[in-house]
Amino acid sequence: WTSPSHSHRGAGLVLAAILVFTAASYGITIAQQSGIQAPDAVTVDGKTYSLQQGRIFLYFFDPACSHCFDAAKQMSTYTWKDAKVIAIPTTTPQFAAQFLADTGLKATVTGDAAKLRQVFKFGDPPYAVALEHGRQKAALIHFDAVEPRKTLQALGWID
Repeated sequence: WTSPSHSHRGAGLVLAAILVFTAASYGITIAQQSGIQAPDAVTVDGKTYSLQQGRIFLYFFDPACSHCFDAAKQMSTYTWKDAKVIAIPTTTPQFAAQFLADTGLKATVTGDAAKLRQVFKFGDPPYAVALEHGRQKAALIHFDAVEPRKTLQALGWID
């Protein structure tokens, strides 16, 4: 359909355009990776669990706190999409399993509270962090009839 090219100018221009678009795409991706970077991994059930893949909901709680209990009970009614829930007791970790059983919240437990609290600063629990690919998408400090349901629905994490 066309005659053979005798110049490398056209190919060079196409290559330059591809490189410009690649650099722009990379820059946009890096710029969108805002939010606090989570540690690489925590220990869950004696095994290393990566916090860098997928959606992870970190729930900090005190097993003796009634507000934490009510929040966990409310969250146990959520229909989670593709998020993994990890519960982190801030005190008395020996009561974490009973707390989860009593509230009905389906979660795994990590004892790495000190490690996570170095990164995610907060006062008293309940407190939660929504992570996506290791970066904080939302910090949840209010647990009532509206929150955290509203925020998690806006993120597309629950129905």
